[in-house]
Amino acid sequence: MRTELSFEKAVKKAFDKSKKEISSNNVVIVKLGASIGKIKSEIDFLKQNQANLSEIARENSRKMSILIDKLDRLLTRHPLSSNGTSSKGNERVPVELRLVKQFQQNKAAIVKNKILVLLETREFSAYELYTLIVEQQGLCGKTSFYRYLKDLERQDKVSVKLKNSQRILSVKNQN
Repeated sequence: MRTELSFEKAVKKAFDKSKKEISSNNVVIVKLGASIGKIKSEIDFLKQNQANLSEIARENSRKMSILIDKLDRLLTRHPLSSNGTSSKGNERVPVELRLVKQFQQNKAAIVKNKILVLLETREFSAYELYTLIVEQQGLCGKTSFYRYLKDLERQDKVSVKLKNSQRILSVKNQN
């Protein structure tokens, strides 16, 4: 009889413990559900932003193509001399042409600076940077882009680490 009572107490105690664990697990499940809901809404928000950014990138690419066409037409009419005048005479070259010539002369420095500015915000894989700089913004070609990256590595401005067989780039801290 005594062992039956102690057995009942042990079963009751184990049952009560299980009820408490289930109750605390339910609280955790509710919190996880709320967290998952927040994460889902953040994912939806990010997807929407990604779609918006993709649309902006397409629009900018289209505008860039139009500007390049206009530039080509202007350059064929007004080849530049080194002093900012047309090689056909003293006629002044449009400001746009001078700016484009400056961009072309400083392209490497501009692209390298853009890479560093992006890397200051967060780490990127080499391919992510390539997509942003070359494919979306059209600042340079693939070969030039990777050459600029190598230059930044040689200049000790960018550090590279391998993660899942991807080159992850970040700005080197210059103390």
